[in-house]
Amino acid sequence: MSEAAPRTHPGTLRLAAFGLLGTPLAFAALPIYIHVPRFYAEHAGLSLGLLGGLLLALRLLDAFVDPFIGAWTDRVPRRPVIAAALVLLGVGFTGLFQPPEGSGVGWLAGTLALVTLGYSVATIAYQAWLADADISEPARTQGVALREFFILVGIVAASVLPTTLADNLGEGLYAMVWVVWPLIGLGALTALVWAPLPVLHREPVQVPVFAQLRAAVGEPRFRALLTLFAISAIATAVAATLGAFYIADVLQAEAMQEQFFGAYFLCAVASLPVWTAVARRIGFARSWFAGLVMTVAAFLIAPFLGPGQTGPYFVLCVVAGLALGAELVVPAAWLAALLASDPPGSERAGACLGWWTLMNKLSLAIAAGFALPLIEALGFHAGQREPAGLAALTAVYAFTPIVLKALTALLLLRLAPVIGEPGRDATAG
Repeated sequence: MSEAAPRTHPGTLRLAAFGLLGTPLAFAALPIYIHVPRFYAEHAGLSLGLLGGLLLALRLLDAFVDPFIGAWTDRVPRRPVIAAALVLLGVGFTGLFQPPEGSGVGWLAGTLALVTLGYSVATIAYQAWLADADISEPARTQGVALREFFILVGIVAASVLPTTLADNLGEGLYAMVWVVWPLIGLGALTALVWAPLPVLHREPVQVPVFAQLRAAVGEPRFRALLTLFAISAIATAVAATLGAFYIADVLQAEAMQEQFFGAYFLCAVASLPVWTAVARRIGFARSWFAGLVMTVAAFLIAPFLGPGQTGPYFVLCVVAGLALGAELVVPAAWLAALLASDPPGSERAGACLGWWTLMNKLSLAIAAGFALPLIEALGFHAGQREPAGLAALTAVYAFTPIVLKALTALLLLRLAPVIGEPGRDATAG
């Protein structure tokens, strides 16, 4: 896709309508990752060992098929694929949380596979459509910010609704089915019908899928950006995985967990338009670098906190939340600009976003597979609050994001010239 022709800004309202689809996608995804183990342990009597093995296998399979899904979406029209995937997502979500009597591991595996397939196809095609869009780079960056805003709205709604809709988790998840369908319908109507973004002409993909995937990940600019994203995502995932343990056992403030997380996400939401404007003014590399430095500064507080020191931890949550806005907007907008700058015939947006989604999902698996066994090996056991275990938890929780975010920032200084900034480069001359 070429940057030669001038592009237009479709307007904030239209971009917001397009971004609204992020809410049902996030709303459906959060319970899948958070509530499925407890729901099926309590209501289907499945053992935690069986659940853990099944979920790990399905999530690894889900992650590794994402590049192939992405390459396939480059070969088909985006809008019909998104619509069909949303139906799969809704059907799978309904079956998952409104199972018939006597449902067991087979039902769980089938519905979970259906809902994760629908989510992956819809998400990758949706993101690739924005990369394809025949709009200006400021509009593309704003579109990413609005999409991330609506994703955060979906996350917050899915976090509070299960206990709001009913007296217990099982009934709350059952009731969420009646919420997810209207959200899917509204998101599809606004994004796909009312405010679809114009796209440049897409040439048919001529190369085989494996060759397309190798070419996508082998392109130096994309590979450099993907490397930066992967390191930073692992750091964020480790902090998210260990945050609840740190609050409960180091700060001994478990009752304030919702306030801490609420401050974190609200600050992220509030900062999205700021980071959009900052990226437009100083560029992707400098704005991302600033966000990484803010994250490092925030987590430097963590090693020095102890029981009851909730005030300083609120400061950590606020600063880290503000920095999260940069992490949500800048890498995704940079990727979209990079893909939009491809010459005609380089149809790889879906393939690249498949690799991108793979790394995002692997970061969550790596965080759980690395951080949890590590703190256990170092002597931490939830609720016991032994000094050596608390020290291990604090060290891994604080220094993993500090080290990995700092490493990302240093690599960013080296790799930014390799990646370039297509939208700004095109207008700078």
